[in-house]
Amino acid sequence: MFEPRGSLAFDLPTGRLRITSWQIQENKIKDNGSDMNKDHDINMRIAIIYWFITFGYMGIIFFLSSHQSFPIHGLPEHADKAVHTFIYIPLAFLLYLSLHTSGLKKSLFAVAFICAGIYGITDEFHQYFVPGRHASSGDVAADFFGAFLGSTGAKHFIKSKFNFNSQDF
Repeated sequence: MFEPRGSLAFDLPTGRLRITSWQIQENKIKDNGSDMNKDHDINMRIAIIYWFITFGYMGIIFFLSSHQSFPIHGLPEHADKAVHTFIYIPLAFLLYLSLHTSGLKKSLFAVAFICAGIYGITDEFHQYFVPGRHASSGDVAADFFGAFLGSTGAKHFIKSKFNFNSQDF
């Protein structure tokens, strides 16, 4: 097998993605003469692409939260809860896929759900400091509900795509 060694980190204040060196350790295992290193490189590239998309989506959420007023006007009073829910569905889905392609297999649902929810909390904290915006526990609840729906959707998507019957998901 191959074990990636390195890290991928997003620096929120500067908006930069840091990738430390990746070293691949080979145990000299060949599968019917095919080179497993190529499969690993392709999987690693796919994982990095998913992480770029995920962090890009997180950046869009941060950008939208930084504005004084929400760009959709004329919504009923509590309709912003639905907007929060629908914004966090794709975030949790993307986190689930990114974590899955990075090799995390156990507790995948919980990790994606909690990470998306924590991002929702930090987003509300950020909004507290934006003039004209306010933090709301109702918005956090809507973010967690969206994270739950997105993680559930991703779980079923992965199970159906790979035809898994495992309880690890």
